[in-house]
Amino acid sequence: MTRGEARFLYIISRERPDLYRRISADFADLPHVTIIMDRRVRLRLPVHERRAVTIDEDLEALGWAIVPQRVAATRRVS
Repeated sequence: MTRGEARFLYIISRERPDLYRRISADFADLPHVTIIMDRRVRLRLPVHERRAVTIDEDLEALGWAIVPQRVAATRRVS
């Protein structure tokens, strides 16, 4: 992965194993993309974090959600 290249985490709904297989195959050669099944347990508690709400909405509507991941900056030694 080159410096500055974005990393992405795809979360696939556990109700869509077909989508998990397809997306995993589509992105298999891209080291900056990680695909996982949603492992969360639905407790129906109030959600206070906007990102969690967006992920839940995307999983329900689309069957998947994309979460951009921060890439750690490498320090240059002079």
